[in-house]
Amino acid sequence: MARSHLPLRQPDAHAAAIVAAVVADLTYRMRSDWLRVGSDIRSATSTCSSWFRGMNPELKPAEYAARWARNDVLCSVPRGESEDLQVWLSLSHPVAAPTAASAAPA
Repeated sequence: MARSHLPLRQPDAHAAAIVAAVVADLTYRMRSDWLRVGSDIRSATSTCSSWFRGMNPELKPAEYAARWARNDVLCSVPRGESEDLQVWLSLSHPVAAPTAASAAPA
């Protein structure tokens, strides 16, 4: 949402718009990176393969977990093939509550 579309006298509206934009962008990036796990994204999309120049288009589950799923706070990587990626980050829960496993010291 453009800043000019927000009421000037409502700072809460500005904060909510910023949070919504950040949450939307992060969840989009998590799901986009998940597409790179286990498949070559160049053959799965109609994008020009030169857009991926200088970047490995494939991502290993462990690399994805290290980037996005640390302690299963933002998302959880599936343990089996029949499971889907679980994204916990949302507007209703911008910061996931720690579970017993993630609260334990590393």
